[in-house]
Amino acid sequence: PVDDSEAFWEKSKDSRGTAAEPPPNTAPPPQEAPPEPEPVAPEKPVPAEVPTDGSLEDVEVAQGEQRVAKSMADLLDAPFSQRRKLLKKLRVEWHPDKNAEDRQTIATRVFQFIQAHDEWLAFHEIS
Repeated sequence: PVDDSEAFWEKSKDSRGTAAEPPPNTAPPPQEAPPEPEPVAPEKPVPAEVPTDGSLEDVEVAQGEQRVAKSMADLLDAPFSQRRKLLKKLRVEWHPDKNAEDRQTIATRVFQFIQAHDEWLAFHEIS
């Protein structure tokens, strides 16, 4: 005894098994992605000029920035394994909380100089 469902499938057995034709390809051909531009190196840390008529604090800040800029440039010559340690040492040296109260303002300004160049440090894989 064959039920109606089985009879239907038996009748359509011959038409099954042939694959339907795929739809025509209307998608545009894949385009090559444009080449990514080379990353541009951020500006190298440049300290402020030592002011001739500035306050003693301004002079000390400018001198501190010059020492820091030289130290930051020297980081590139240091072995890769030592770069982050040297940067941390530099940041600790100029961190306002690590300096005496009478030098806190100077340390703050020089520390801000270091922070302003985080992008340059990151570009050189130091920070």
